[in-house]
Amino acid sequence: MRPVPRYVQEVDGSTLTFSVCTLVQSEEKYDRLLTSFARLGFSPDNSEFLAADNRSGNRFDGYSWTKTLLAEARGRYVIFCHDDVELIEDGHDALLARLAELDAIDPAWLLAGVAGGRWRVGRNNW
Repeated sequence: MRPVPRYVQEVDGSTLTFSVCTLVQSEEKYDRLLTSFARLGFSPDNSEFLAADNRSGNRFDGYSWTKTLLAEARGRYVIFCHDDVELIEDGHDALLARLAELDAIDPAWLLAGVAGGRWRVGRNNW
């Protein structure tokens, strides 16, 4: 039997800049993530927040949550993170500036990433 393609007829007209996709195990940690993103310029006007819900058990593994949320993402850029991420200083505008720098270096870039973060005495307990 010959495969039957699914033809996409329209481009999503979303004007969102970011889709913040998160694997959520802890509601408390996710609330802190949302608060920190809102404090630093991520709003419903420029960003959407998608959550893979692992609060009551492992429904999603390390691969399935990214695949599932990427299919739903409408932002120009997609951020994948766990629920324990909190923005400290830089936010929406700083990230856009760094991505513009990346565009200047290589307009065909596909993936940007960071691992780790900054630890502050008295601020984080990890």
